[in-house]
Amino acid sequence: MGLMKKRGIIKLKTRKSIYNYIVKHPGLHFRELSRELKIPKSTLDYHLTFLKKLELIKVKSNGRYNRYYAMNKVDRRDKELLNVLRQDVPLKLVIHLIVKGPGDIYKDEKTFWKAIDNPDNLTNLFSVKELVELEKYWNWDNGIFKLNKGRTSIDFHLNKLLKANIIEKIRVGKEIKYKLKDRYLIYCLLIENNEALSNELIDTMLLYDNDGIINFYINRGIDAFLEFWPNPIYI
Repeated sequence: MGLMKKRGIIKLKTRKSIYNYIVKHPGLHFRELSRELKIPKSTLDYHLTFLKKLELIKVKSNGRYNRYYAMNKVDRRDKELLNVLRQDVPLKLVIHLIVKGPGDIYKDEKTFWKAIDNPDNLTNLFSVKELVELEKYWNWDNGIFKLNKGRTSIDFHLNKLLKANIIEKIRVGKEIKYKLKDRYLIYCLLIENNEALSNELIDTMLLYDNDGIINFYINRGIDAFLEFWPNPIYI
């Protein structure tokens, strides 16, 4: 690992430790943060300025001290979505619908993986039958995305996502397929709340970001999580 990459990882971990400490201990002033975190004042000031710029923290003065608080950026709708996405199967189904996969039913694993290598075969639109078929192959060595559920159970959890207004039904010929209503919104929500959900699952999803969603956010100027969350893909 190169020196610049090591420094980048250290910087990001430090920044996240500061943010998490403020979340858990709201209202501490500058000297308390420096003492509790054992971070030099100049370094702490640098990172606090960065976090304020991203609107991740706010400062309140009581006349003597500046006290630091995490910004409450999760609204009621986000909380509703997160309540559903904290559940294992709905979260995995959502990630299946974010990361593109083959949109046809394949007879064997060899043909499946051949299709994965062809971007023209990839889609974010799946029927229940196709999601069951994905269950057979789309599970990598550690089985991180594996649903371990049959058709009836997958159908049940899809209905849960429908009720939460996270996904929608699309008719394609004689089939009913499912897609996320707003892939970019859900993607950003997952990244910003990966501590509350599943780091490993979401980080793995990022490795298969074959739709350029990260670049979409950079182009829109929504790059806070790219600068903030310590994942190797961001370095």
